[in-house]
Amino acid sequence: MATSGDTPNPTQTPDAFTAPALEPAMPDRILLPPPAVAPPETPPRQQRSWLDYLLVAVVLGFAFLAGSFPAHNSDLWLHLATGRDLAAGKVHFGVDPYSQGAQGVYWVNTHWLYDLITYAVFQGFGGIEGRGGSALILLKALMATLLAVVMLRLGWRRGGLWASAVGAALAVLALSPWLAPHPMIVSYLFLALTLYFLERPHTSRPDEENGEWAAKPISFIAYWPLLPLFILWVNLDSWFLLGPLTVALVLLGQVLQANYGPSRDDPEAFRLGETAALVQVLAACLAVCLINPFGVYAFLTPPAQLGLFPAMSVLQHDSAFRGLLMSPFEADYLRPGLGW
Repeated sequence: MATSGDTPNPTQTPDAFTAPALEPAMPDRILLPPPAVAPPETPPRQQRSWLDYLLVAVVLGFAFLAGSFPAHNSDLWLHLATGRDLAAGKVHFGVDPYSQGAQGVYWVNTHWLYDLITYAVFQGFGGIEGRGGSALILLKALMATLLAVVMLRLGWRRGGLWASAVGAALAVLALSPWLAPHPMIVSYLFLALTLYFLERPHTSRPDEENGEWAAKPISFIAYWPLLPLFILWVNLDSWFLLGPLTVALVLLGQVLQANYGPSRDDPEAFRLGETAALVQVLAACLAVCLINPFGVYAFLTPPAQLGLFPAMSVLQHDSAFRGLLMSPFEADYLRPGLGW
């Protein structure tokens, strides 16, 4: 305590006037951690009943029976003879040994590999003396069944199983008159496989459970199965041009949809990088189609069914060949013995 006469020290504060300790100020609002975001729920996988599997079995059985009828196309013997001579080394690429007046004409036999495989199967099962013919019919029926499998798989996701089964059955029914042991049956199957491989990047979703599927762009690798498919196709049938044409049409549709389509913001219909990937795939598919014994001449030889050769106009009026070259839109197409 200060005595009288002492000058008070201004820095000293009397005990009665000691300032209380300041309490921490309360914040206006309490910050809470952000709530945990639950991952998007994946839709439950649709369960298939025994009726669905029965329907698939019926469609596949119908396709097998539709492809099991005997061969009536006389050009089967030409394919067998070509395969036999190719295996024996008697036929050289570019030379037609079976036509008179074909000397000096470059023969583009784009189905040479089909001829070779057909002869190998025919001869491997005993030839004409054994079960070679039955083996070819069985092979044809299996290809028709595989075609139905691919068509079922194409429509499985978009329209459901029943719609896919009905569509596949109708397609097999429409193709049944043309399911002969002919190179064209390879084009039926490969065209369906082309559509499947073009659709597959939209159906495979490896990161669907964490919601990252729509953000991942499609690259060229997603369409790689088309390349070996087209290499085989160009050596099996002259209708191989349907493959690059299908890719080009899908690319055109993708460009139109991305710029003018109402669903261009829908990840189900449009994904990043898809247009660029399809451009690369189209260029690569055209390049791999050059892997054949005839090179660019394979592109310059249209299929005989288009009727672009001078001799086709004569054959279309010949009773022996008219049924093979008749259009389904002609009035006589449904007459027994002609179109069917």
